[in-house]
This record gives sequence, C-alpha cells and structure tokens, in this order.
Amino acid sequence: MTTKTINLLQLAVTALSDIDNGWPLTEVAALEGKGHLALIQELKDHINDLEPAESLETQPRLPPVLRYYQCTIDVSAREGVPEDDIRKVLDRLINTGLQDARSTLEENEGDIAAAQLAVDLNISTPVLRLIACPTPPNQAVTATAMEEALRTAGYTITEDPDQPSRWLWRTATEGCEASYDLRAEAIYEAWGHAIDRVRDITKMTLADVDAISFAEQKALLAKTLGLPDPSA
Repeated sequence: MTTKTINLLQLAVTALSDIDNGWPLTEVAALEGKGHLALIQELKDHINDLEPAESLETQPRLPPVLRYYQCTIDVSAREGVPEDDIRKVLDRLINTGLQDARSTLEENEGDIAAAQLAVDLNISTPVLRLIACPTPPNQAVTATAMEEALRTAGYTITEDPDQPSRWLWRTATEGCEASYDLRAEAIYEAWGHAIDRVRDITKMTLADVDAISFAEQKALLAKTLGLPDPSA
C-alpha cells in the first residue's frame, strides 16, 4: 500500500473512533471540521485513482519465465459428428471448469489452492486432429487394447529417446521412420503395419479384415505374427 492509502485508513479509524465517542459528525476531529462526508469522498476518490499496479502489490509474484506444456487426450465420437462441434464442447468444458474455479475463489470455499492454480493457467483453444479409424466405426476399440494385441505380435511402443514426449513403434526387425506426437498415433500406425503384414501372409483383402470383429483381428495377429513360445 502507498503512504497515502495508509494515511487515509488511519484517518478513517480516527474518525470512526471520534464518532463512537460522541463527536458530532460535522466536527470529527480527524477531519479538522470537514465532516465525515469529506472523508468518504476522499476515500472514494483515492480508490478510483489507484494505479492497477498498486492493487497487485499484495499478490504473489509469478516467475518471469513460463514453462509450456502440451496436454494430450484421446477423444472418440460417433461417425458423422462435426469436428467443430467436438472442439466447441471441449472448449466449453474447459471454460466451465475455470468459471467454477473463479467462483471457488470468490466464495472462499472449497479447494482454494487448486482453484488458484486453475485460474493462473493459460489454456489455449483445443485443436482436433483425426488420428485414424483402424476398425469399422461400430467397433469401439481403445488404443490400450490394440497395444496389448500388438505386444503379442512382437511390437513395442516406446518414447523417442531423442525427442521426449514423442513416440515410436518397433518390431525386432522394423520400425517407424519418424516419431509421432501422440502415443495413440504410434499405436494406430503400428496396427496398420501389422494388418498389412497379416494380409501379405494370409492373402486376405482389407475388406476381409475390416469385416471381422476386433477380437477376431486380435486372434489373427497372434496366430499369424505371434512370437514363438520360448519353452517350445
């Protein structure tokens, strides 16, 4: 607070004490005969004149250097849902959460620390990118399930040691030429590679593979590309 702010607050305390002691409002000692309305007006004027920087002096100062993060989440939706609608829903969810955080701070109830962190974050508008549709739309298959199936066929999904937060797929003899932004993207690309190998061996068409369920595709991978049993 500035010296003027402190002086005005001290003046207000003195004036209130004088009023409590029975002084006439027009003869409050701290105001030198100006009356309590003069104090009220002076306080109002001073509040209006405060520079924004002064109101921030009591706030904790954030480090001048910011760290930037990229948050990745997988989203699936029914075929035909416009991507812009999905993006708007995600954006609305973020904004609703931030509004809840602001309400928590205003009401001073709930998890204050988490709410303060939330409002301090700079969150950009979500951007969507279609990764792939490796199975028929009516078969909901998670990337985790695909990775489990790929593991039995000798595929591994690992973080790129040269580019942290990017992902690679590999087999004992092959691998992707470039890393991927998303782990799920590496899984889907590995799945496509595995299916192509299965088709080369079995002479199945892509339509044949797409016509069977994921469970059948998984069994086909294990039978055709499965790792040999070390105990055999």
